[in-house]
Amino acid sequence: FESVLKDTVKGRRVSESKIKKLTEVALGCMENDTQLVSLLYRTHKALPASCKVSSLYAVDALARAARHRANKQGLTGDARSGHGDCATFLSKLEAVLEGVFYDMISSAGSEGKEKSQKIVDIWAKSNTFSPTVLTRLTDVLKDANKGAYHNSMSASENPTMSSSSPAASTLPVTGPAFPPINTPSTPPTVDPSIQSSLLALLTQAAN
Repeated sequence: FESVLKDTVKGRRVSESKIKKLTEVALGCMENDTQLVSLLYRTHKALPASCKVSSLYAVDALARAARHRANKQGLTGDARSGHGDCATFLSKLEAVLEGVFYDMISSAGSEGKEKSQKIVDIWAKSNTFSPTVLTRLTDVLKDANKGAYHNSMSASENPTMSSSSPAASTLPVTGPAFPPINTPSTPPTVDPSIQSSLLALLTQAAN
């Protein structure tokens, strides 16, 4: 997964064929959900600013593919589940999304904010994440627009939630790699009581 991920996000333009391959690989190893999320976050953080949008699109593609499969298979597990699957992957991914968005703002500038807002809009339309998660991400972007974002680098180093929350063509970076996937239900939020244990798992996977 790691080598395919890095090959996918290494340029300013993201190839749909590479995104498709990355998605197939990720869906095939969702039992290792903690490691997948850790690799997504660490890879995103290590990329140069020119590749951040491609990384965001990769996160988007995997999130929506996982949501589609979780809904199709009726998966409802959360981060406390012992066995990894698409639902637990999404729950753990929620824990690092704010860190990804902070990094987009601090590293990718106005383009990063613009693309991040488009991704949030797509996730809202497709019910990829719960309204609570999307509200937190929207608040991050609003604070940046208002100039209220002062400590982006230190915040983006810590992939925690806020204190109040627990085709074979090359696509330009002007839009996400895939159209929204319509899903019928609102996904659950991460229980704040499991936040510390979840982040500990992610930290352990990163080492």
